[in-house]
Amino acid sequence: MISFRALALAGSLLLGCGGATPTPTPTPAPAPSALLSQDEMVGLCERLHREVVSCTREFVGLNIDLRIKYMPEFAERMADPEFRKAVEAEGAKETIDDAASAHERCVEFAKPAWGQPQPRTDLAALDGCYAQTACDAKMACLRPLIEPRFAYRAQHPSAESH
Repeated sequence: MISFRALALAGSLLLGCGGATPTPTPTPAPAPSALLSQDEMVGLCERLHREVVSCTREFVGLNIDLRIKYMPEFAERMADPEFRKAVEAEGAKETIDDAASAHERCVEFAKPAWGQPQPRTDLAALDGCYAQTACDAKMACLRPLIEPRFAYRAQHPSAESH
C-alpha cells in the first residue's frame, strides 16, 4: 500500500516541477509551399480555362503568339494565311472545349512534365487578371503568368507527348 506520506511527497515533487501535467506547446501550422500543389495546379488551370472563354479570340491570339515565339517550325507555318486561319479556328474550338471539359484537360496540363508548378503568388496575380474587363488587358496580364510553361515545353519537347 502506498502511504499518505508517499502521496504527499509525490504531489509536492509534481508541484515543484511546475504542476501535474505540463501544457503542451501548440505546434505552428507548416507554412504553405511557395509552389502550388498538383491539385492546386489543376484548380488554377480549370479556372483559367473558364475565365478566358469570354475572350476566346484574344486567348487564341495569345497562344499563337507564344507558340510562334517558342516554336520556330510553327512560326514558319504561321506565315501561310490559310494555315493561320485554320489554327485560329481550331484554337477557338479548343478554348471552348477546354472550358467545358476543364478538369480532364487540366489534370494533363498540370503534370510536372508540362513545367514547374506555378508560384503561390500567381493566384493573387491571376485574380487581378480575371478582374480586367477588356480582353486585351486581360491577356496582357495573363501572358507573363502562362508564358513560363510555353518556354518550358520549348526546352523540353518530350513534354508534348505526355
